[in-house]
Amino acid sequence: WWLDCVCPTDAEMKMLAKAFGIHPLTAEDIRMQETREKVELFKSYYFVCFHTFETDNESEDFLEPINVYIVVFRDGVLTFHFSPISHPANVRRRVRQLRDYVNVSSDWLCYALIDDITDGFAPVIQSLEYEADAIEDSVFVARELDFGAMLRRIGESRRKVMTLMRLLSGKADVIKMFAKRCQ
Repeated sequence: WWLDCVCPTDAEMKMLAKAFGIHPLTAEDIRMQETREKVELFKSYYFVCFHTFETDNESEDFLEPINVYIVVFRDGVLTFHFSPISHPANVRRRVRQLRDYVNVSSDWLCYALIDDITDGFAPVIQSLEYEADAIEDSVFVARELDFGAMLRRIGESRRKVMTLMRLLSGKADVIKMFAKRCQ
């Protein structure tokens, strides 16, 4: 089973915590929208905090982090997020495609969510690579009047790179803990 909760209220969180035996610290992390990426092990579940980001490059919130919380039990998963994201729908689609070929366990659902979130970084990174190549090419043909615009492009690209670095910084530790948990 899998229950995906979007923008749960405090009352809903209290009810879910009681119904599923979620530790008060886990419930508090979700309610307070803890931003640190991590994996925490509890007696009957493990808890994953992982960042995705706003993917609409037309939005003023583009690349803003969105916290995703995954509570993984032996037989099911609870997910929580406070902004609309495409990852649950993507994973459900993947489950439908692969259900005859993989054992869709709660660990697999957690893996698939992390995998889909991680895959979401590829288009942004590729876009930045193209932009860096374009800037590099234009440096050699730029006229003095173009330097202001070029500096703005460089600054914008630098800002995106720094944002991506912040978004990616805690992921390796989460993946290591998740891999250790699933061995």
